[in-house]
Amino acid sequence: SPAVARALVAGGVNPERITIISSAVDCEHFFPPSGEQREQARRAFAILPDEVAVGAVGALETRKGHRYLIEALAQARAAGAHLKCFIAGEGSQRATLAAAIADRALDGFAKLLGPLDDPRPLLAALDIFVMPSLNEGLGIALLEAMACGVAVVGSDSGGIVDVLKHENNGLVVPRADAGALARTLVRLSADARLRSRLGAAARQRVLEEFTFGRMAARTLELYRSCLGNAQ
Repeated sequence: SPAVARALVAGGVNPERITIISSAVDCEHFFPPSGEQREQARRAFAILPDEVAVGAVGALETRKGHRYLIEALAQARAAGAHLKCFIAGEGSQRATLAAAIADRALDGFAKLLGPLDDPRPLLAALDIFVMPSLNEGLGIALLEAMACGVAVVGSDSGGIVDVLKHENNGLVVPRADAGALARTLVRLSADARLRSRLGAAARQRVLEEFTFGRMAARTLELYRSCLGNAQ
């Protein structure tokens, strides 16, 4: 990602020796669910019709910023938003996050799901996907959510800002700012049309820039360039 390239340059690597080939997702595997698939997924996660489902997928580590999502959820619910949050993943911060959920009386509204073999059922059930990372090279989970047509919110961290264009294909909030994230969740929870527009634009962004075909073509182009230089 461009964020990794910037880190390499800061570490002393010659920019002329860097080629960016973005990570990719299988857009035939990750795609927007049908109405029936979405209803089945929401029933499986016990999401009520009037609840807006928020989710995150990633390792439960400090750098992923999940504690800010939990705090934002508490603030957004206090402001009247009917949100239910699902956090998938495993890591050293699980106990800390579970305690934060309990401390904020969110036991019925925030769930730690553990690792998922397949994130697609969760993504099919979500209205909003959040990546609140404090540091992120690119974020494959973010791309997967976008490919599924979910409205996404990301922090202004690392490669996330290389993927998301604020107000176009997602919303960007300052990292480590639970208040800003809460206000964004309140806004999205109240505006289904905005969620739909952002989700469609997110899917289009992935189709244009982050498919396996595009990644393979760029890789072949680089190999051919290297062979040409060697000759």
